Amino acid sequence: MDFKKIIIFGNIFISVCAVVMSLYTYYTFGTEPDAIYLLFIFFATLTSYSFHWYLTPDVSGPSPRFDWVDKNKKILFLLFLISISATSMLIYQLRDHFFILAVTAILTFIYSAAKIAEKPFVYLRKIIIGKTAYLALIWTFVTAVLPLVISRHDINYSEILFILNRFLLIYTICILFDYRDREEDRRNKVKNFVGQLSRKTLKNFYFFFLGLFFLSAVLMYFNGTGTLDMIIILIPGILLLFTFEYSVNTISDYWYYFFLDGLMMMSGVLYLLKMLIL
Repeated sequence: MDFKKIIIFGNIFISVCAVVMSLYTYYTFGTEPDAIYLLFIFFATLTSYSFHWYLTPDVSGPSPRFDWVDKNKKILFLLFLISISATSMLIYQLRDHFFILAVTAILTFIYSAAKIAEKPFVYLRKIIIGKTAYLALIWTFVTAVLPLVISRHDINYSEILFILNRFLLIYTICILFDYRDREEDRRNKVKNFVGQLSRKTLKNFYFFFLGLFFLSAVLMYFNGTGTLDMIIILIPGILLLFTFEYSVNTISDYWYYFFLDGLMMMSGVLYLLKMLIL
């Protein structure tokens, strides 16, 4: 059994990313991490992604991930059952925030529900033209907003800048995913704004939002963010700056589901290392 594929294609890696990103939010604002919420976000992410990939139609081809999914639907279903059971128990522990967590879960479900080839879900394929921004907003809300809300941390200008910066990073990464998935979306009749862009327009679109990411970081610096913390914030954006051409010209699943997904949590990893070393 290839454990590397189970970790990455079985959605364990992306679930760890969500936890590290949430930890980054907690520690950035000096808030004590909520262990129950961190466990919740791990299993909720695993639930969502297992559900999403389980619904993915059988597709054989050059993609190691599609091949793995085709052959391991039982593993995905088992992971889904385990994670949704854990999520259900943990949400009871977070029942004071049940409404906002339930709404977030519904919004997350809507993103994956477009893959269900039955009415009324099939109609979602026609209306999620902005699915890039939609997914980025959900990720930002779960990893940068909810940790502050649940810990009852006041959200002021500093927090808003941080949340905006996280969204712009995640959105820029999502642009690459949506462009890569344009052929699959066309086959499944999913409207995808990014997938309809020409290469030249895509490049301008990508670097516009990456530029906004750097601008938001500059605003954070002038708002009091330290030099080392600023370097930690900027590193994933710098890597995105120099890897655009490779990203749009490769179909490597490991590049997308390990490197690009990993960039979302890179600042969190570096921040945790800083805490351990300094």
